[in-house]
Formats: sequence, structure tokens, C-alpha cells
Amino acid sequence: MADFNPFDKLFEQESLPPEHKREVMKTIDTLKLMADMVDLFSIKQARTETSLLGHMLNRKGTSRTGGPRTGTEKDSPSE
Repeated sequence: MADFNPFDKLFEQESLPPEHKREVMKTIDTLKLMADMVDLFSIKQARTETSLLGHMLNRKGTSRTGGPRTGTEKDSPSE
């Protein structure tokens, strides 16, 4: 039942011109590009800024908890 598509019956005898297919594919590509740009400049930028600020605070003598470093904190979790 999942293979049945009622839209296939609408234009069974006709096929769309190739220009329509090109236009649809162009629109899809544009939407993909826009989604990548939004991801790059919103989600990934926020993650990068948070990570960068965290590293900068650790280098300036502030611990991950926000207080002054006591000398017992590790610089990175892998140490």
C-alpha cells in the first residue's frame, strides 16, 4: 500500500517538459544552499564562538566553573 501514489494517476499520459524539471532541480539546489548557509552562520558559528571563548577564558586564568583557577584544574578534558 505504501507504493501507491495518487499523483501518478493525474498526468498518466503526459510528461512534463524538461524545462520544468530543470527549474525544480534549480529550486531544490537553491534551498539546499540556503539551508547550508543558515547552518554555517547560525548553529556552527555559535558552537565555534562558545568553544573559542571557553578556551580563551581557560588561558586567562579562569576555570570552567567561572571562578579563579586553583592550579588543580586540567586545561583539557583529555589530560
